[in-house]
Amino acid sequence: MSDPAGRRRRLLVLAVLAALGLCGLLLWLRHVDKAPKGRARTARLPTMSGPRPDTGHATAAPEHAADNDFATIQCTVSTHADVHIPPGRLYATAVDVDDADDGSVMDGTANGDELILTVPPGRWALTWGVGNLPTGFPIGTVDLVEGEVFHCALAPNGVPISGVVVDPHGEPVPNVRVEGCGPGKPTDSDGHFAFTVPFGLLRGAEHACALRARFEDGLLARYSDPAHVTALTPGPFTLTLDPSPVAGMGITLRSLDDGLYVGYVHPGTPAEDADLRVGDKLLSVDGHDTEGMTPMQFIPYGVGAEGSTVVLDLERNGQQLRKSFKRERIVKLEDTGGRR
Repeated sequence: MSDPAGRRRRLLVLAVLAALGLCGLLLWLRHVDKAPKGRARTARLPTMSGPRPDTGHATAAPEHAADNDFATIQCTVSTHADVHIPPGRLYATAVDVDDADDGSVMDGTANGDELILTVPPGRWALTWGVGNLPTGFPIGTVDLVEGEVFHCALAPNGVPISGVVVDPHGEPVPNVRVEGCGPGKPTDSDGHFAFTVPFGLLRGAEHACALRARFEDGLLARYSDPAHVTALTPGPFTLTLDPSPVAGMGITLRSLDDGLYVGYVHPGTPAEDADLRVGDKLLSVDGHDTEGMTPMQFIPYGVGAEGSTVVLDLERNGQQLRKSFKRERIVKLEDTGGRR
């Protein structure tokens, strides 16, 4: 004979277990929604208040969107007018992200000019590739906080950059060459420049190149301090360059594993008058040790004001020598046959 009281107890236990199971399922679904993996969830995009002012640095103050637990990566893909933008793919790989395994990937495809990924806060390594290739070009690592909207600019063949060259007084410097991140381009009449840096020129662990402005004066040149360009710091950049006359020694440098050497002595120059010779090893210039210097790093010490004195410590055939002589302005030898 059946026991009604026992049956009611069993039904009550089953009902309690079913309720607990439903609560557990709801909690699990909420956790999955708050830590998305795989393709970005566009339904949770924050409301953006406009583009972040471009400071040229990925560490600029983040733009935030209210009431959002995620961060947003928003890349603008640009090209010249009337040129089709091929589909590109942006990968964000977790490096140090809460509630995500390092190496987990979120990705999206840009079929137009905007590409947006929504990711949990943390450190993400970004990779960009044109087309649907499985690999792309590493463009850098960003640290994101909750609600941040991170902006970057890309082009199908590289990174578009822009800026202005000014003199030490802040006045624009027209018609000087900006180089170091590609073939280079001269500034316009207002000192501005803009061009695209190919991805292949963003080298090294930081995926960067050094952008400089160059002022030529005959055989010599003066350079601005470098600005470091990456896909995540496209500018605009301000390069400061002194366009006053340049004087120097008249040597071409050669860089070897153990230091800097005189590679060539131009005829009719102060270096020839001071008996500098091909193969002389440069130990110091005006008291500055040349160990570890590159030819580009030597140039600011080698050039100076006309009539200023330069002191070189050399090594020749195992002997150390000191040469002291005055810098002079030097024009291209095919123009005048020597100094002027």
